[in-house]
Amino acid sequence: MLESSRTQVYDCSHTFKSPTQPEIERAFRVVHDDSEAAYNGDGSWGCGYADWVGADVDMDRPLYADVARRVLGYLSVHRISGDEICADRARQGLNYLVDEQQDDGTFLWWIREDGVKGDPDLIHTTAIPAISCLAGHEEFGDEKYMDASRKAAMFSCNSSVVDNTDYTALGVWQLAEMAQLTGDQLCIDAAIDR
Repeated sequence: MLESSRTQVYDCSHTFKSPTQPEIERAFRVVHDDSEAAYNGDGSWGCGYADWVGADVDMDRPLYADVARRVLGYLSVHRISGDEICADRARQGLNYLVDEQQDDGTFLWWIREDGVKGDPDLIHTTAIPAISCLAGHEEFGDEKYMDASRKAAMFSCNSSVVDNTDYTALGVWQLAEMAQLTGDQLCIDAAIDR
């Protein structure tokens, strides 16, 4: 049953027309304008959980995953368009992440004033920033981004497996990206073990 669902091609009841280049550029400008409105001027965006409607955590620190997702978006647009504003924002975000990374390779989880430290669950706050640093290294060739990603990968390789499937999936994604770029057997083995 499972094997047939992998190879079965289903008829689609609706197809969507691909957007035109001007439509894509217009959509990006809207999103970029929103991003600029949330930019803190230091390579970070937003106020973390304070931006979430109904959040029961009274913290206003930017969330590293939010910064990292913006970095990945800006890197993608820069790669396609060569837009230097995107390159600049990506570098600022990457530098912010490198500066915020802990000595053990993690990125803190800001659900309390001092941040959560030394916990295997930090794989979920660490994976996406690590992936964005790896992508930044690929785009710009800056070794500090590779070093940050490598430190995060070592944390993920050496931490215990967590019970949260989402966290584990993020960690496997991180390790797979690192292994694909570097061929690091430790990352391959850790990703498989998870």
